[in-house]
Amino acid sequence: MDIKLVSENEIDNALDLILRVFMEFEAPDYSGEGVDSFVNDIIKNDDFRRGCLTGQFKMYGAFDGKKIVAVMTMRKTSHIMLAFVDRDYQRQGIGKRLFEYICNDIRSNNDDIYEITVNSSPYGEKFYTSLRFIRISEEQEKHGIKYIPMVYKLKAFNRCKDYMNNIALGDRTEETVRIYFEKAQKPAIKAVLPQKATTVEEAIADYHKSLLPTANSFGKTILVNGEYIGDIWCYCINSSETPNAMLSYCIFDENYWNKGIATGTTLLFLEEIKNKFNLKSIGAFTYSDNLASIKVLEKSGFDFVESFEEDGRESKYFQKCL
Repeated sequence: MDIKLVSENEIDNALDLILRVFMEFEAPDYSGEGVDSFVNDIIKNDDFRRGCLTGQFKMYGAFDGKKIVAVMTMRKTSHIMLAFVDRDYQRQGIGKRLFEYICNDIRSNNDDIYEITVNSSPYGEKFYTSLRFIRISEEQEKHGIKYIPMVYKLKAFNRCKDYMNNIALGDRTEETVRIYFEKAQKPAIKAVLPQKATTVEEAIADYHKSLLPTANSFGKTILVNGEYIGDIWCYCINSSETPNAMLSYCIFDENYWNKGIATGTTLLFLEEIKNKFNLKSIGAFTYSDNLASIKVLEKSGFDFVESFEEDGRESKYFQKCL
């Protein structure tokens, strides 16, 4: 199966596929107005055809030999305008492969795109849900076309690509615990990160407990070019609960803030603890006004679950399947 951008001499076959699959599987959910709107906006629209040829819209196709069997078209790089798979090729993973190809294309060429959106048809919702899109609104209707707004959180490595080769996870020691405790007393950090230990002695005692065979927490130091800049850890590790653990992290060196390092570190750490503790899921809390932390969690593939208030301050809870 070959996947590539649809060329000028292939676009008529692509439009024929789109119309054929739309009429068979999606049109039954629409009113006459909705069917007419789709045909006029896509199939008979010269501006749409021109946009696909000029690059305003990117139309990707999956080909079985010379036969086009699936189409997915993007607007503004990160919005799926349409996606159709030939009847005889459905339920073979072709739509998923096409989507993954587009995701890789986006990751390779765009540093600032962290999500993909789609207005799914009622028929297509099951497909997008299987790709881990989530609803962001209830079903809507416009010009007779029914659609469900959905979003996919793109796991983006791009923004931290300049640092990824230089990020390492190191072992915690009494010395790093002392350094971390001192650095974490900065007002900017205390404002967004609750701290259990109130003295360095308590912090060291907690560190020794984490080394015991029965410990339910595990942590690593964050190193960039060998320089110690923070910690990342998980706690409440329990394979019989959901989530199986909770995540927290702190980069105490302001010189490394807003560079994508927290995201890169989180992805490395999750891969390690997933294998070490056989985790299937992990959660994380953050204050609602800690926008930087929220962005890290979203870019690391966490999904927002709920907001709640505690001690007069609103927090958000996120969770991720591993």
